[in-house]
Amino acid sequence: MRFTAYDVYEYDNNNWSRLDINGEEIYKALIQYPKVVEGKDSFAPLYIDKYREFVLGTLTQSYNTILTKFSEKENTKQEVTLEDTEINDKTYFFINLKENRIYLQGRKYPGLLNKKCTIERLERIIGECLGKHVIFEQAVIKYTIDEIEEIFNNSFVKRISFKGLEGLKLPEDSVLHNPRVDLDSALVESYNVYSAPVLDMIELKAKNGEKLSKNPLAKIGMILSKVNKSQKIFRSMDIMDDGERVEIKPDGNEHKLVYVPKKDQDNAYETYERILKRTSGKYEERSMK
Repeated sequence: MRFTAYDVYEYDNNNWSRLDINGEEIYKALIQYPKVVEGKDSFAPLYIDKYREFVLGTLTQSYNTILTKFSEKENTKQEVTLEDTEINDKTYFFINLKENRIYLQGRKYPGLLNKKCTIERLERIIGECLGKHVIFEQAVIKYTIDEIEEIFNNSFVKRISFKGLEGLKLPEDSVLHNPRVDLDSALVESYNVYSAPVLDMIELKAKNGEKLSKNPLAKIGMILSKVNKSQKIFRSMDIMDDGERVEIKPDGNEHKLVYVPKKDQDNAYETYERILKRTSGKYEERSMK
């Protein structure tokens, strides 16, 4: 699950300035914020939660679609259109109060919903909660190599690239194969003797339908990147998220990746727990609401 980061700006005295968000104020205001009805559409923030410097919520938006079902008549394949075709769609967001940033889930939208409409509605909600005229300005995200390794292990990796490898050797206890760990020592020795002295970069691309997360060559690059953090060995990788290709780099990223199992993505509080585990440095497990 990917989230786009936005800095929040307020308009005051004919100037735009970075907004200092009050956690308790925004938390209480989001809980009390009413459902907004615009013609046939409606939206509201739901399932508002707070943990230390984080305020989390779900922007729920209605949209209309055409739904059909089989006719109840026997011996026919005829379809009939359902009368009630208004459906709620959910987009997760969270506010990091230390950063004064809001993170909005990046995703494909159904029906006439789209990213622009979602951002405008959330800007309106945040602005009215705080009594200010606000806009969101997209920010860039940095990743540590530990965060990149977590994304690598939990994502459908299509491409990965490393540089500056010459002379770098693998630790003897490197784990490169799963489950065939019996192959590890031979590959480590081979790489250190024959590849480390001459290899400058690795770039791998998986064929259609395959991923690199368990590939031993990709793991070699990740291990060398972690062992030599100051040398910036990792360059970039492409992963698939919600059917879209996302590039991950050490700096200048559009999205923050949070691994949420498919089975938990429809449960707001399970998703919040995953977000907090990924973003809060001193997270303590909480009981589910």
